[in-house]
Amino acid sequence: MEQNFFTPPSAELAEAPEAPLSLRSRLLRIGLVLLALGIAALIFLPSYADYTPRARVSEGILAASGLKQAITERLQSGTAPEKAGAGLTLPRQGVVKGGSVAENGSIYVVLEDPPAVITMRILSIDAATHEPKWECIGWPAKHMPASCRAPQ
Repeated sequence: MEQNFFTPPSAELAEAPEAPLSLRSRLLRIGLVLLALGIAALIFLPSYADYTPRARVSEGILAASGLKQAITERLQSGTAPEKAGAGLTLPRQGVVKGGSVAENGSIYVVLEDPPAVITMRILSIDAATHEPKWECIGWPAKHMPASCRAPQ
């Protein structure tokens, strides 16, 4: 190859074929990738394990939201607070295993998977608007949204 003064020496080196990776080098690279995946799994999988039960608990709370609305409408139409939940029932659907509605408007939801219990009750009723203020308490607390955890 004739050297041209206008061609830098690095251009000649770029034409050289790349040496194949040795087996040891390939195994080292594969091992490092597997190590990185293992560390990522250790960090992210435990938080995902709580995600599914929390989503199911939220589904149970959503099932009770229609009853909360019905009780609120009854209170706003003049029904006495001690009779606000009379005749209402919680249908068994999805993850909801069962539950009940007390005459005073308290709603109890029992979930099948994960096993959980949610209680929603009226704390107070605004005198002017008859709008109830609700309290939500659930067990086990680790699966409940922040609004349904008992104060620590």
